[in-house]
Amino acid sequence: MSNKNFKYIYPVPHTYNESIDITDVLIKIGVPLDKRNNLCCPNNHEGLHKLKIHNDTNRCHCHNCGDFNKSVVDVAVWYKKGNFIEAIKWLSEEFGISKVLNPDYENNGIKLTEEQKAFANAALHKIQISKPCELNEALKVKTKSMEIKYMDFDSNKAFTKINIDDLNKYLPYSKLWEKMNDEQKLKVVYSYFYNYTLKENQKPKLMYYKKRSIDLKNQWLNKISYIKTDKFEDLLIELTNIFPLDILEKVGLIKYKEDKKEYKLSFDYIKKGGVLIVPSFSLYDNLCTGFMLRPTHPEQWMIDKHMKEIQLSNTKIVYPLPFGVTNETLKGFDTFCLTEGHPDGLSIPGNTNDNDKVAFMSIAGVNGLNTEHIGLFKNKKILLYLDQDDAGLKSAFGYKEINSSEGREIFINEIQEDEYNLTCKRLTLNKINFNTVNYEGLKSKFNKLHIECVNKVWDKKFGSDLNEVRINGNISLIFKNSY
Repeated sequence: MSNKNFKYIYPVPHTYNESIDITDVLIKIGVPLDKRNNLCCPNNHEGLHKLKIHNDTNRCHCHNCGDFNKSVVDVAVWYKKGNFIEAIKWLSEEFGISKVLNPDYENNGIKLTEEQKAFANAALHKIQISKPCELNEALKVKTKSMEIKYMDFDSNKAFTKINIDDLNKYLPYSKLWEKMNDEQKLKVVYSYFYNYTLKENQKPKLMYYKKRSIDLKNQWLNKISYIKTDKFEDLLIELTNIFPLDILEKVGLIKYKEDKKEYKLSFDYIKKGGVLIVPSFSLYDNLCTGFMLRPTHPEQWMIDKHMKEIQLSNTKIVYPLPFGVTNETLKGFDTFCLTEGHPDGLSIPGNTNDNDKVAFMSIAGVNGLNTEHIGLFKNKKILLYLDQDDAGLKSAFGYKEINSSEGREIFINEIQEDEYNLTCKRLTLNKINFNTVNYEGLKSKFNKLHIECVNKVWDKKFGSDLNEVRINGNISLIFKNSY
């Protein structure tokens, strides 16, 4: 954002993204809060929907609408109705980030002295190379620790299998319930909910997947449950008769409707067809830790807001693993295919029975993988089969951002390296000051832990995602010699 006519300029965007706590920004702009003071999406929803805060990337994401998926600067731009300059000004004023001396300043023949220029270049360089903790001190801005605590998988640790009948021993008002912590109670509530839905008529579930060319012999279909919308009220009565309201609300299964002065299921806004319930399982027992909910007959407003899969979890208590990652698959497989959305995972060939060649893990959107979970895949091979759209490619490869007086340009790593290099060369030759920022992709994040990771790219004429590829009859072309 440099212009030689200005003596003082604002730092580049990544300074703001890496040094300002995104929760502070959300509070400043006045996003709505639910009854538990959780930050909620400011987009127009029917009811309040909690924002997921990604501590490792300092971003926020609404899994319900998918639209509010933003960095610190993105939130400010949204708040300022798309005006980037006003957003940077606002962030600077609110969080005490001062302008810095422009080393390229020149106006009516007046330039900086060599001493001033050296000082300005040093100041800019310090900001550009500083880590968040250094920026915190230099700019006096609160920042969160970005240290990542990777999970490890202990294959020798005992695995506990709890039968459905045994689950009754852990229900409220039992002696065991009173001794349990929040994580244990969450798993009991979620598992009871999951088992209840498994007892419902599952034929509509099979019809849904048949239309999407999913092999109905796929063993993972047995782990996905289904419930019709006209059974929601029965489910609500069952849950509220057994579990305390505060626990059901804490784990996200119910919400209090202020207008009706009553509790409803948190996904009660789904009015047509039914809901597919895609579980995440605990690593050392067979209890549930969260779900992805997929409406079988989404209404147009849900399609417009990209509400394909809705996250049901409380990540403050436990962060659910991707669908497909279990104690059994981590012990049994050396290769995992990572996909967006569970239909893509179910579309992978050689993934239907006990003789599977490969395991899969499905995440809810491009930002759905918790970085801490990457540690579970040490000594494994990861194949990234993300959607072949801009968001999927950026997530897989990462991307570089160039900021100059001409604006902001984005280049996907590896795929657009030539265009990136040519742009840098052109700006340099034209003596246009610019800064670059590199955003890590999933491949780089896995490679950091020396995990082999391969990005899979194909021609979109075969299909933009794996399920579409399968429906179009091209799945064998994409997976030829993949393993």
